[in-house]
Formats: sequence, structure tokens, C-alpha cells
Amino acid sequence: MSRSVHTATARKRAAFTGETPIAAEYGRGRQGNLGLDRCIPAQLEMRSRLAWHLFNRGWLSTLPYESTISRIASYSPVVSARYKELVLVAKGAPVNVLGYFFNAPEAVFPGLRLTHSVRWEEGSDGPDRPQYERYETVHVPTGAKFIVTSHPDTTREVGKPGYGSEMWVGVDMKMADSEAFNHKLMPPMSIGIQRILAALVARFNSRDPGGRWATGSWEGPPMGRKSEGVGADYSRGLSGGGEVWSLRWTLYPTVRDIVDMLADPVFGVPEIEIQQRTSSADLKLGDALLRLQRV
Repeated sequence: MSRSVHTATARKRAAFTGETPIAAEYGRGRQGNLGLDRCIPAQLEMRSRLAWHLFNRGWLSTLPYESTISRIASYSPVVSARYKELVLVAKGAPVNVLGYFFNAPEAVFPGLRLTHSVRWEEGSDGPDRPQYERYETVHVPTGAKFIVTSHPDTTREVGKPGYGSEMWVGVDMKMADSEAFNHKLMPPMSIGIQRILAALVARFNSRDPGGRWATGSWEGPPMGRKSEGVGADYSRGLSGGGEVWSLRWTLYPTVRDIVDMLADPVFGVPEIEIQQRTSSADLKLGDALLRLQRV
């Protein structure tokens, strides 16, 4: 395909994800598709495991141990899903976002290890000179690459070590017994369920450019909608096993937001069959079933 087609595809993707066009270019597909759901098997497994943490929080949580990862939603990170890596862009505080994945000296996300960190400055000299950070990690059990950065358009390697990097475990440290135990606690997931959950992770913080739907990082009123209450209790629960899972949550987004997103002719997942009810919806992919319910 021509360069102009690839550029147009990247810009189309960026309009939904909030990525910069350059970042979207890294992730767009080769055949004119957005590339959100095309990844290596290691990424598929890692993203489904990440979903188990992102979609479990508060009183609805079904996690058998404490995890802080779901709290990254409050930072509204931009998700840049790519074929061989998953990138979270947190412009304000990438070190804070990555910090929720670690609880020194172990990892909250079992098997996650820091491989490289760098911080640098750009632009003219002065007190307001922009500073950027980039943290590269690997999920050892799968080998999947996971990056948290404040600069989505670069793979910069040279600079000072990132803030907090001395606190986090590197690849030279084996998984602690507690990490290995927690890693095995996640119920088995079929490939179909993994694909559905990976699709939700890739679209975790996205919105329709036309204003029809938005996810709002599953944390607050998307698209400037009026809040349903002060001090609202954002809670999520992802549970199940094998081919059948359920995802329940409070407040935002609505089930209609998720249904419209996955059915979007540009941004959706055409392979997923959607059956909507009054207050819930079933997402089916082959024999896999994920039931959505806003409580």
C-alpha cells in the first residue's frame, strides 16, 4: 500500500486512541487496518493477564491478592497497542504509573522486570525545558515487552536513569516464591477470551471522534458527561474460567459505550458477536463468552 494510505490509517487510529500520529504509525496494521488486535502470542497472554488486574478493583474485585494496578486509570494513560509491545503513555507521571506495577522488592504484576530506563530533556535551555521519561520492562513468564513513557514518539536509549529505577527489580532477579504463586492463581482463559480482553485493554482509554461513545479509562465520566455523584465508588470485577467469563463494574463507561465501541465500523472488532440486553451484553468470539454488566 502507498505511504499516503499508511499515514491516513495512522491518523484515523490516533483520532480514536488519543495517540499521536507518529505513535499510531508504530502500531497500525500493514493491510490498511488499525492494527489494534494484531500481536504476537506473548503479547496476547500478557494483555489478558493485565486485564485481570485492570478490571478488578474495589468491592467487586475477584483478585485473590491485593493489586494496585487498576489505580493507573486515574492517570488516563493513552494505550498504544503494537505488534510486539504494549505502550502506556502517561504524559504527567510515568514513574507513578509504573510504580503501581511494583511493590519493592517484588512485582505486583508477577514476573514484570525493568530492563531499561532513561530520562532526558528536549528543546531550548531554561527552567521550563520539557523533561521526558521512558521505562522498558519485560514480563518474564511470557517474554512480552511493556513500556511506560511520557514521550510516545521516541525510542530514545541515551540519557540519565529514570526516576525510581533503582527500586524496581531487574531481569537479574528471579521470581520470588510469592510472585510465582500469584502468577499461577489466574484462572485459565481460552484464546477467545484472551482476544476479547486484549481488545478491551487496547481500547482502555478511547473515544469516538464523533462523540457517540467513550470509555474514559473506566474511571470517570467520559466526554465531559455529568458525574453521577461526588466521591463515587469505582469498582470492577472480572471473573470466570475457560470459555466463560463476566465483567461487572460501577458507573462508567456504560454498557452501551462498550457495545458501540466494539461494533464501530472503523474502531471495532468485527469478529466479536454482540448480544445486548437491557442492562448487560454478551460478547462472543467462537465458543468464548464474556458477559458485561454495569451494576
